[in-house]
Amino acid sequence: MIATPHMVAGAAGATKARSTTGAVAIGTLTHLVLDGVPHRDYRMDTFGGLALIADTTIGTLVVWRLSKGSKVLLAGALGGMLPDLLRLIERALHINLTTWAHNTIHTPSRPSPWRSAAAQGLVAGAAALALRRLGEPRRTSAKLQLSTLRRRLSAAPGSGKAPRLASHRPG
Repeated sequence: MIATPHMVAGAAGATKARSTTGAVAIGTLTHLVLDGVPHRDYRMDTFGGLALIADTTIGTLVVWRLSKGSKVLLAGALGGMLPDLLRLIERALHINLTTWAHNTIHTPSRPSPWRSAAAQGLVAGAAALALRRLGEPRRTSAKLQLSTLRRRLSAAPGSGKAPRLASHRPG
């Protein structure tokens, strides 16, 4: 797959992660799963390099916008790109540390360009919708918890009036 579906899917998968490390791991797993789906990749020539830069920029902007700058979700997007980043580094250094594993998981099937674009568009769109829905920031501030408690107490059955909560002030 190209960069944007990997990044958006990695971020969407990381919505339940509790740390950036967990998010990178989840993003990497989404990458490996998506590489099993028949698709086409860039050719690594001048045009492919420019397309990769443009695609990575678009993916970054999409994830940044949908994640609202969440470090965990951005780490998931990085994990979604990590196997391909490692392959580029290995290619530049003329070494093969992870290439065999990546090639084993990567499907050898190459569908038509239209089918590949459709599959990758569907993956990116579904992941973006999931990220938009699941990536909402969790509001767990003390003020919110106190207001929720007050609202629940005011709705308590059998009391005409909710008890007044005293604010706790140390000292």
